[in-house]
Amino acid sequence: MELNQLHECSEPAASMWATLPISIDVLNHRGRVVIAEDDADMRTFLRLVLQKAGFEVDALEDGTAALAACKERVPDLVVADLTMPGLGGFELIARLRSDELTAVIPVLILSGRSDEDSRILGIAAGADDYLVKPIGSRELVARVEGALRLARLRLLMAQRQQGDFESLFSTAFDAVIVLNSREEVLTTNARAQQLFGYSAREFSGLLMATLLPTDHFEDRSGDRQSIWRNSCDGPTRPYLQLQCRRADGSQFIAEIGQSEVHFRNQACLVLNVRDITERIQAQLKLETTMERLRALSERLTVIQEEERHKIAFELHEQLGQELCTLNMHLEMLEKAPNKKSEEHRTDALMTVRLMLERVRSMALDLRPPQLDDLGLSSALYAHCRRQEAAAQWTLHFDITNAGARSRSEVEIACFRIVQEALTNITRHASATEVWLRLYRSENQLLLSLRDNGVGFDATESRSGRSASSLGLIGMAERMRQVGGRLEIESSSPGGTEIRAVFPCAEDAGADSR
Repeated sequence: MELNQLHECSEPAASMWATLPISIDVLNHRGRVVIAEDDADMRTFLRLVLQKAGFEVDALEDGTAALAACKERVPDLVVADLTMPGLGGFELIARLRSDELTAVIPVLILSGRSDEDSRILGIAAGADDYLVKPIGSRELVARVEGALRLARLRLLMAQRQQGDFESLFSTAFDAVIVLNSREEVLTTNARAQQLFGYSAREFSGLLMATLLPTDHFEDRSGDRQSIWRNSCDGPTRPYLQLQCRRADGSQFIAEIGQSEVHFRNQACLVLNVRDITERIQAQLKLETTMERLRALSERLTVIQEEERHKIAFELHEQLGQELCTLNMHLEMLEKAPNKKSEEHRTDALMTVRLMLERVRSMALDLRPPQLDDLGLSSALYAHCRRQEAAAQWTLHFDITNAGARSRSEVEIACFRIVQEALTNITRHASATEVWLRLYRSENQLLLSLRDNGVGFDATESRSGRSASSLGLIGMAERMRQVGGRLEIESSSPGGTEIRAVFPCAEDAGADSR
């Protein structure tokens, strides 16, 4: 019946084409259709009907030739017989769907089996429609047109989604890497190329293991593999912190998010990669600073109690005893004969002098009056000479070009740093000589304090873990408060040098004291 209709196709308007659901004035090219049909008569029928409907047709005798034609030039649609020698219809569909280039080509299966199970089997195999032989010309054209319309709608939607994806892709703040199921890079954005140091061409086909090498994970070797584990929580998975490697071999810590998308006609994994090296370093620095502050706070509490104990001891055990002795001598003066009164008076005067010296020493340690009345140079000189006499090391004191008075907080900070440094030298350095230099350069006051003692590990001291280093932390905090800069160099043996730079743009003339 269909072959008889083919002869009528050559007749003009009175032919069957007048009844087809398409115009006789169709465009010469409505799309390219590849036919795979081993029956010559059916193949001719299909070719003539579709050509008459305006399609470009390649009619081939088996699935192998059809597959080659599809790969050489991608058609708009494939019509394939279900049973052919060699590559059958189902096998042809599988081959087409497995190739990114041909995966979205709509395929119509043509079969002589009309039962429901065969139809379901064909659709499940990936066919877009199932045609039963024999098929009329009008139905064939309508089925082909319907399949093409759906394919073009899917393509349009895919193009819109692709456009949205590429827009987000190009404007993303993070590095974005798209991987296929073989862990190969399909594409990246500019941020990823900048972060990893690969060009777009170098990225293409690169394995994920090159970017996320497992040899950096140590006991976390399963983290990279976990990127590919199925997630039960939805398409977006939790962020992982992994070690990444750049093109030059350098490493950085990254926070990586994963999500599944359909890209280039296949299921892909999108990695959002963010370099968090600076954040990790800042976090470690903050933790170290907090640890030092906690240690300093604890140490300050201990020092406060020690100072209170020391002052209480001086008041009770020293000044208290001397006051009792003075009181006893004064009482004896009233009762003693004249020849004994002179002796008691002498002892009383000596006790008063000792008490005055002790009170003066305590006051000088707490805050020397020279610092307010005479300035920093005088206060430092007096304090250093007292420490020299008590510790029995030789002091080389050099204050030149100190200039006008500095701000009160600067002078106090400088005095306390010298006070703390000399205390550390006396307690820990076992030094025999100390050099102190104070001078002004432009708008800065510069202090240098050096000894020839045993020295210490300056790096370890910055951690704040030892009690001896907390004095250095206190110095650094004082410098921070006045906007200065502190440098410490020490070696064991070799001694220690402390250099401090104080800003002193404002002089004492503008400072009310």
